[in-house]
Amino acid sequence: LFRSRLSKRALALIVGTAGSFTVTTTGTPPPTLTLGGDALPNGVTFAPSTGILSGTPASGTGGTYNLTFTATNGVPPAAVQNFTLTVNERPVVTDGGTSPSFTEDGGAVVLDNLLTVTDANDATLVSATVTITNLVDTGIETLAATPSGALLASDITYTAPTLTISKVGGAALADFQVVLQSVTYNNTSQNPNITARSITFLVNDGAANSNVVTKIVTVTTVNDAPSFTGSNQAVSEDAGAQTVTSWATFNPGAPAESGQSVVAYTVSNVSNGALFSTLPAVAIDGTLTYTPAANASGSSTFDVTVQDDGGTANGGVDTSLALTFTITVGGVNDPPVAGDD
Repeated sequence: LFRSRLSKRALALIVGTAGSFTVTTTGTPPPTLTLGGDALPNGVTFAPSTGILSGTPASGTGGTYNLTFTATNGVPPAAVQNFTLTVNERPVVTDGGTSPSFTEDGGAVVLDNLLTVTDANDATLVSATVTITNLVDTGIETLAATPSGALLASDITYTAPTLTISKVGGAALADFQVVLQSVTYNNTSQNPNITARSITFLVNDGAANSNVVTKIVTVTTVNDAPSFTGSNQAVSEDAGAQTVTSWATFNPGAPAESGQSVVAYTVSNVSNGALFSTLPAVAIDGTLTYTPAANASGSSTFDVTVQDDGGTANGGVDTSLALTFTITVGGVNDPPVAGDD
């Protein structure tokens, strides 16, 4: 007398998502359809004239509904067909309220260790994704997570810009929550783009995707240590005051710090100080000055560091490593001096 287009006599709808199916009938005279069984979930209706069951299930209507369609046309027997309507509640991801902040050279930061996942219908999930929606430092900013429970390291993969957690057959929702709480952001650039990163979390229970939670990660750069080059020096005894222009060549560090300048060069640990009447010093323009002592010869070592004006905020470094240089004063044969007999 009548037939359904649903070969499995079942239909799954998702809360918040429109869906429909149609029951068709055959017979002479044309049959009339009626619906019995459980009350339909809020948001779903049945039109007997068209045989269409349709709608958008309301929140909180998740569950199983046992329905019965009956077709009658006055010619017995009536045709009866049972249907199972399943309404799946979407899993819910809830922001833990954290405000992650990444600092250059500071190591990976956890995005949200208080994030939670719930699902009114399912105790298992099949997948989750965490995505950097505005990745800008390609190849050097990454997401990672720590395995937990049934979720192994092999179930966690990162292919920029998305971290994927996926388990064939699913894994406990609690395991997914622990892994998602461990997700970290890292950026190994020495000049990271300071655009705040937008990173989204989404899970799937095998039937529906969750809502999307977005974390905003601030990115802070720090001052990289400067460096410089210099050279060893050699002069003759009694050469007088020495001025070596451009002795030091300054390097401020990362390309983004090219506008920085020298605050000071510092000379320390001068050995054999008696070799000089004026100890070595380096001016901010890189000029080295010193004066050997009269009638003195030998060698002296000294350390030099340079400080830039980038500061030390957020763990920045404004002073270079110390470099050691040598000044050699070569002895000369002084002319003999005649004395009285």
